Amino acid sequence: MRLYDYPASGNCYKARLLLALLRQPYERVPVDIFAGDTLTPEFGRLNPARETPILELDDGEVIVQSNAVLWYLGEGSE
Repeated sequence: MRLYDYPASGNCYKARLLLALLRQPYERVPVDIFAGDTLTPEFGRLNPARETPILELDDGEVIVQSNAVLWYLGEGSE
């Protein structure tokens, strides 16, 4: 699983924190919103709203919006 993450974002921090608390292995993909990383066509295919965080699952499914990411991770930990 990959987390597309802007380090200064509180919403991204929540996702990183829960992943750490759950001891879930993941690949962190840093996103620099000020350098235009969210404006690339590749990023737009992951999330047309061009926001972080994005959780990309191993099967290619993507979960956007921090609350949806937290919900998904919380459901999987039961």
